Amino acid sequence: MEMKAFADKVRNALKKELSEGTEVRISKVRKNNGIELHGVSVFRPGENVTPTVYLEDYLVRYRGGEPFAEILRELKAVLDSNRLNHTFSVEAFARWEQAKERIVYKLINANKNSRLLEEVPHVLYLDLAVVFYYLLSGDNYGNASILINHKHREQWDVSEEELYAVAKANTRKLMPQKLQDMEALLREIILQDVERRKAERPLGEDSDKMAEEMLHAAMADKDVPLMYVLTNRQKYFGAACMLYTGLLKEIAGQLGHNLFILPSSVHELILLPDKGMDTPERLCDMVREVNETQVSAEEVLSDNVYYYNSEEDRVCVVRQMAEAQR
Repeated sequence: MEMKAFADKVRNALKKELSEGTEVRISKVRKNNGIELHGVSVFRPGENVTPTVYLEDYLVRYRGGEPFAEILRELKAVLDSNRLNHTFSVEAFARWEQAKERIVYKLINANKNSRLLEEVPHVLYLDLAVVFYYLLSGDNYGNASILINHKHREQWDVSEEELYAVAKANTRKLMPQKLQDMEALLREIILQDVERRKAERPLGEDSDKMAEEMLHAAMADKDVPLMYVLTNRQKYFGAACMLYTGLLKEIAGQLGHNLFILPSSVHELILLPDKGMDTPERLCDMVREVNETQVSAEEVLSDNVYYYNSEEDRVCVVRQMAEAQR
């Protein structure tokens, strides 16, 4: 079955099961890096904002023989559990003086998003692009957002420079940075796993000890250089933290070294102090391999590695740095 037929089947089935007055929409959504997905959204009376559930994985499961009734049951559960139960204020978004308080930015790959960049205000940065979005207010919306396009900018009658200035002030305030060394990150992941196991069945008083043993086992016999993960507290498009004024200089000063910056994804960066132990070629190979095998196509930021020179207070692409030194 092709996607169009499957999406129609989902829409018709949901219409039959949901209350009268509920609108079921199927839409093609352009995601990051030019990825296009098909999503289903349910608008109940009085709602103007709702989550979108993408159908690609469900189609794969249906083609694999999973009963449609089970897929539909799960789709309904996901739509219900992510329901926002709030109405978005279109009036507030339409007024620049109100909207500008929630304008932030994110980093995306410029080449892979070339079509998108024709439609949205942006600022080029190395091989990347800074684009702007409106972050819906409050915990009730999670990370729901609206990408700012040229029509929005024209409606507000503001320039790209003004958008950038506003987003620069807002992003660090609304999405403050979070820096962890790899050991601390592993500890957090392991403790979360222990808490999950405790919720499933009691682990007794030795659960903390078990977590320490798991951490020790994870770190033991590993000849791994000390690396740091930089993101924001929301862990949502946290790679933009590399734009925060003075942040990389502050981190480099604390660590006492210039920094290699490895784009783990659009959501986070790995910082590696330059102690003369790593070659740019090896790091570039590592980033490319991780992007190809571990990161979803939608979340890839770049195959390039970046370098922060604290004396010059400047970030460059490692390849360009090497060419300049020849």
